[in-house]
Amino acid sequence: MKSGFNILTGCTLLLTGACAQMPDDVLQVTEQHKAMKVAQSRTIATPKKKEVLLAGAAALQDMGFSIDKTDPELGLVVGSKQRDATEGEQVALAVVGAALTTLLAGPIAGANSFKYDDEQFVRASITAGSEENATDLRISVQRIVLDQRGEVSKAETIKDEKLYSQFYETLGASIPWDVTGG
Repeated sequence: MKSGFNILTGCTLLLTGACAQMPDDVLQVTEQHKAMKVAQSRTIATPKKKEVLLAGAAALQDMGFSIDKTDPELGLVVGSKQRDATEGEQVALAVVGAALTTLLAGPIAGANSFKYDDEQFVRASITAGSEENATDLRISVQRIVLDQRGEVSKAETIKDEKLYSQFYETLGASIPWDVTGG
């Protein structure tokens, strides 16, 4: 009987800890996030969402992406590309680090410390929403970088405003409507 009480008490303590209060600012949007949203978003002066998405898909292809998924009704286009992520400096540092580790800790430790970025997978998603006289468009680009062992070394949203500007310049050159914002 006493062990049942101890289990019940332990479970209660665990649940109480798991239901801790959320910080007040957890859902606050930072200035950096607001600036990135501005860089990723534009308004196209037409309510023709499907045509804008088609032009967005073409702009992604012009930037080297393959189109993976489209859903014009939902206002979504997803594209991806795979690129080499190897950097000479990183490989050189990995080799020197592995050599030093081998000298100091032995060959097994040295071989295990030899890591460098090998390839990256870049994914872009375009979302569109129609208004009465315009289409709101937003592009977001993420990448996953794998090391030479196939393990994830980085997973991040790309925050390069030049990339987003390049997309909208490419898009703007291929459509007859004005692109505003950003």
